[in-house]
Amino acid sequence: MAVKKRHLRAGDLTHKITVQQCSEGIDASTGQLSKTYTNWKNVWSSIGYVGSPSAGSSEENLNEQRTGKMKVEFTFRFFPNLRFNDRIRFNGGDFEIYSIQIVGRNQAYVVRAEMRDDQSDGSPTGVNHLGQF
Repeated sequence: MAVKKRHLRAGDLTHKITVQQCSEGIDASTGQLSKTYTNWKNVWSSIGYVGSPSAGSSEENLNEQRTGKMKVEFTFRFFPNLRFNDRIRFNGGDFEIYSIQIVGRNQAYVVRAEMRDDQSDGSPTGVNHLGQF
């Protein structure tokens, strides 16, 4: 599937986001993999909600537990070394990256990411994080 040709204009980048870089290591006391996220880049982005039923938000039942999730597409200027284990912090929510597309010759990223309420400390519907569910 081909990526739509897009041109970035400064006026389109209306939302401030933080890209957080992931560092992984082994917890010495438990022996389990641990992830630490540090703020890496603060950038301006355009956003769009992905999917349905209500433009990006949906629910699913996993192991008899209802999980709310929200998928968002972020478009922002390119910088090197963005990875899938990094995440995006937007409006109080942490969005796990699942798609990275580079537009043009390193002009911009189009990144799709998902926030799930079972990975957050907010209410079951995510109201505390984005106020948009």
